[in-house]
Parts: sequence; structure tokens; C-alpha cells
Amino acid sequence: MPDANVNVKARFNVLPITVSYIDEYGETKTVTNAINLSLFDGNIPAGSVCSFSSGSIANATLDIGSDITIIIPDDFELVFHFISGFHTVTFYGQEKGNGKLYVADGVLDNVNVYGGNVCIYGAIKGDVMLSWAKPSNSFYAAEIRGSVNIFKTFYDEGGNPYTGPIPGSSVQGKTLRPYDCRLSLNDDAADNSAAIDAANGLVYNVTLSGRTLWKDGA
Repeated sequence: MPDANVNVKARFNVLPITVSYIDEYGETKTVTNAINLSLFDGNIPAGSVCSFSSGSIANATLDIGSDITIIIPDDFELVFHFISGFHTVTFYGQEKGNGKLYVADGVLDNVNVYGGNVCIYGAIKGDVMLSWAKPSNSFYAAEIRGSVNIFKTFYDEGGNPYTGPIPGSSVQGKTLRPYDCRLSLNDDAADNSAAIDAANGLVYNVTLSGRTLWKDGA
């Protein structure tokens, strides 16, 4: 989690914002009356769609009193000191899918994650519905007491795949991504001609054996 050394105590922004997101079926949807959580302090109406209008959020607190949806904007980094609530929170990402939301502490009930990068260092006491819309999406939770229903395959840091309903303990404490982030470049061909599949360039752990790499082009 990035450093968060700015304390935010802010006000409720009453002006709704228009925001687009990628839903769980990969379709782009637009909401014209989303609640602006930038510098937010107040009660969120049940069933609300929420997002952020500007800047990043650091050390904010959000107490969820009803089922809500949070859209994580592209290129944003949101750090919540504490999120709590005994309701369902649903997270979506946008077109790039690179927005990040960190939760440093708190206890959530049920969580649905369909996009963005969601990292929960607190506990999820209920169940998790998990899918992804973009290869840049990811999910981490330190503790999941219920089950996790994974609709589209995720991989952990060791390349292990997960799908379907599984116990939350199977994936808690692991960063899950939509691809195997390991890349092994092993070439047994005499002319070093073996193909390389770099998972669309999204790799984290690289092993090089019997191969020389160079950059083509400028």
C-alpha cells in the first residue's frame, strides 16, 4: 500500500457526477447521478452508485450503512484508512482498469469485485463475488471468512489458477490477477527459435534460460 500521509476530513459534495464503468459482462455503462465521494463525509443512500471526481484520497474513512456500488476511476489511487459496513459493496473499474483502491482496516460484509484493483487489508466476514474486466485488474484480501465465487479464472503469484466457488481461506493473503504473472523463457531448440508468450506483456516474475534477449526497433 502506498504511503498515505495526508489526513482528509471533508465535506459531502451534493452535486452528482456522470461516470462510466465496465460491468461484469464487459459492457460499458454510464451513470449520470453518481454520488461524488471525493472529500466525502455523510450517509450514503441505499443502492447508490458512487465514484470520485478529482485527485487521490488518503486516509479517508467510509462507514457503509447500505448496499452501494463504488466505481474506481482510471489513473486514481484511493487509500481508505477504514471502511466498515454490514452490507454488500460492489466495485467496478473503468476502461483502463488501472484504478487502485486500498483499504487499510475495517470489517466488510459481502464484497463484489468486477474490476479495478482492490486491496483490502481488513477482514471480509461474508462472501466475495469475483470477476475481472481488464487484464490490469487485481484483487487482494487479508482475511475472507466466507466463500469466494470466481466467475473468470484468476491466478496467484505462483501461477495457481482459481475459479468457481472456493473457501475464502484458499485465496486470502494472495494477490490474484487474470493471468499467470510468471514468465519462463526456456529454449531447448538448437537455433534459439522457440516462441515466447509473454502474457501480453503483463509479467512479474521472469526466468531466463538458454536465451538471449534484445530489443527490436528504436
